[in-house]
Amino acid sequence: MIRYEMSPELMVKFEDCAKRYDWQGPDGKPRIEFVIPADRLKESNDLTVKREWLKGKKD
Repeated sequence: MIRYEMSPELMVKFEDCAKRYDWQGPDGKPRIEFVIPADRLKESNDLTVKREWLKGKKD
């Protein structure tokens, strides 16, 4: 698994791809899902910051 944060630019550049699915998420903040078209994936991936590999749990 990879944990990452997105640059605030994502909200501007991909506003047309944002779908709000939970108006009362953690701490009362809405949760937003981005449906990114395949031809824009590179552009969205370039906006990731602080990538970190997480160790998986062993059964």
